[in-house]
Amino acid sequence: MSIDDIIKGIVEGDPQQPRDYSLLRTIDEAVNYYNSNFSGMTRSQVQKDTENGGGGFYTYLVKRGWRDAVLPKPSQHQFTHIKTIRDAKKYCLENFLGKTRSQLSKDKKRGGRGFYQFLVRMGWRKQVLPESRKSDYSFITTVEEAKKYCKEHFSGMTRNEVREDEDEGGAFYRYLSRKGWRDEVLPERLNKDYSFIKTAEDAKVYAAKHFAGFSRRDFAKKAGGFYGYIKSKGWRDIVLPKSKKSDFSFISDVDEAKKYYEDNFAGASRSQLIQHKRKEGRAFYTFLTDRCWRDVVLPESENALDRDYSVLRTVEDAKRYYEKYFPGMTRRQVQIDRKNSGGGFSNFLSKMGWRDAVFPQRVSRDYSEITTVEQARQYCEENFPGMIRRQISEDTEKGGSGFYKYVIRNGWRDQVLPAIIKSHYADLKTVDDAKRYYEANFPGMSRGQVCNDKSRSGNGFYGFLVKKGWRNAVLPPKGGAK
Repeated sequence: MSIDDIIKGIVEGDPQQPRDYSLLRTIDEAVNYYNSNFSGMTRSQVQKDTENGGGGFYTYLVKRGWRDAVLPKPSQHQFTHIKTIRDAKKYCLENFLGKTRSQLSKDKKRGGRGFYQFLVRMGWRKQVLPESRKSDYSFITTVEEAKKYCKEHFSGMTRNEVREDEDEGGAFYRYLSRKGWRDEVLPERLNKDYSFIKTAEDAKVYAAKHFAGFSRRDFAKKAGGFYGYIKSKGWRDIVLPKSKKSDFSFISDVDEAKKYYEDNFAGASRSQLIQHKRKEGRAFYTFLTDRCWRDVVLPESENALDRDYSVLRTVEDAKRYYEKYFPGMTRRQVQIDRKNSGGGFSNFLSKMGWRDAVFPQRVSRDYSEITTVEQARQYCEENFPGMIRRQISEDTEKGGSGFYKYVIRNGWRDQVLPAIIKSHYADLKTVDDAKRYYEANFPGMSRGQVCNDKSRSGNGFYGFLVKKGWRNAVLPPKGGAK
């Protein structure tokens, strides 16, 4: 299939469905697709693109591990032509004349942020950029001097305005706070009394007169007193404009919901919607869930937690499902299982009332006959030989969990249970010692398996490696064993 046919298959698919990028089988095909649809666009622009499905394309590249091979390098690499401090000074004067350090570090539109980060990486920040005006107020040694400085530089400004001033005020505010002079130097905080507003209608009139054009966010940040007052009265939704992020009442049917999804979140998975950085995606996801449109509008979930267990019609169906995916596992093990969505399956059984019929029976024993420490110690040795305390406390097959609790209640823990095994990682003096210890105790195990291993104290060994800085030298790389 030619690249033109592939592009045609992706672009001219069902407009109601997310684009199928799985037709791109190789990196070269993905590069050609990028050049045909997103030529000249940066990574960020591709990711945010909704017109041509850039978000879905970007997500597909990340999943396949092709992002760096297909998309242009991040903008931070555009400064490689700057070889010396002199070059950097010249570039700064030509492109960012008059900007402070703070302004430069926050400038994304003209690349100031990238240039600032480049200077930091090269260690040239102090030589190239102007001295930070906000860094040193040590010349102010008394409250009177601070008052004079405040009058000269921040006359007429409120506390909040001084604190939010990016160039200098914020640092001055923090300096006063450290010195304990804030209340003596800065104007008193204005706590306005809004009790004269008696009704929601009065509040509406007041908001229209004093805060015209404010969004909810503006009210919360710039008119906190008024916002708090109407919130305490329960008038917030009556007085304030509806949040643009959460009001989807204009969507009246499934088709409109599908169109909104394609226009604003094309290619986004369910989890990406829930984790949307502006929270709009989460609100849209909730909106779809409330109207039972989620499965119609959104792509199928790749997360096992969203499995539909309603296909299990009988107890026998559920039993067969349990035997297939959770053979021999206890209730607790099923409940915390992530690989096969054990938590969802457990919840489904609880709702259906089938849990006791499907899961193995709990081992519940009466330990009241054990009345002395000697009897308890003998019982422990006979039933839990070689097991450490944690293993006994988590055992449900032999009743270890109940026995552990019974011993604790009687205050016999240290007399009955095995002594805590202290780690001997201090004996591992070199990386080679740690490697030999890994091979002897955790052969072939991945990082995650070592980290989660409790029976042989793998989690302790993992923590030891992290502290020593040997993790990458000793453990296999992510995603594979040595």
